[in-house]
Amino acid sequence: MRHGQATGRRVRRFILEIFLYCCQPQIHFVTRKEQYPMSNPEDDVIISLRTSFTKDEAVAKLLGWMQGPITKRVINVTEHGIPENQLPELSSLHGSLQNTLNEVLQAARAELIDAAEEGAPDDVLKEKEEAVERCKEYSQKAHEYLLDIDDELSKGRDSLIRIDQFETERTGIPHLTLKSLDKWAKEQYGISLLDDSSEPGHNKDEAKEQQSEEVNENNRKGGLSRTKADNLLTTFALLVEGFSEQASGFRVNERPNVSQIAKRLEELATKANNGENLKGQGHEAIRDRINEALDVKRSKLPEK
Repeated sequence: MRHGQATGRRVRRFILEIFLYCCQPQIHFVTRKEQYPMSNPEDDVIISLRTSFTKDEAVAKLLGWMQGPITKRVINVTEHGIPENQLPELSSLHGSLQNTLNEVLQAARAELIDAAEEGAPDDVLKEKEEAVERCKEYSQKAHEYLLDIDDELSKGRDSLIRIDQFETERTGIPHLTLKSLDKWAKEQYGISLLDDSSEPGHNKDEAKEQQSEEVNENNRKGGLSRTKADNLLTTFALLVEGFSEQASGFRVNERPNVSQIAKRLEELATKANNGENLKGQGHEAIRDRINEALDVKRSKLPEK
């Protein structure tokens, strides 16, 4: 099945990341807040000055939920549960992360079923189907985030993630400091859990404007066209598939084991950088690029 507009947008975003990585000396870390619209000034809000969070809450923030110190007091909940577009506005998790993920997925499935029963147009059904797939991806990402957090915490004193001893003792539940989580997430995934506008001397609008200027300058100097980028991604996909066929343990169900390949490439990047994490070359970032490349390659093949 050919990739649709959503996949096209993701590929173009990946191309933009390539431009930025190659052109600018300093990487601008994407903040979760930038991906969602700001709340209406008239909304009743909650202000939270918490500086540490449980592992479930930390993963929720990595997923793009529970954003910033200011969130809506009331979110819109349908008869099916919490809609996907309300997740960034959550002020806290009600229950476990696992239960929330299940509720969100079931809500998306119910909306798809309702739309199908009402005879909704194909474009609406496609949008609902993509929402269901995104909710499934939340669960996959959440599991990987938890694995990575536990792996980091197992390093003890060498861990970048710090434990908030006071909150941990007060609640009986391990709490991780937000500042250390932010630093770790930047190195691990190239994302920030803190709003950049809260950092002294930093202006997000100026950073975005500088990014745009640098991308335009790169385009003037002969940046990749869409066709060349697709060809590059297709070649990358073929390399991954060829590698998986030759290397033991990097193939599952006759397909490349993307997660294992991404981990191996992350290890090679770290080794090349003298044992330090190489920015933009974390496990998840590499995994997403491989998946994008495989999608583009599949789109070029005849439909079976």
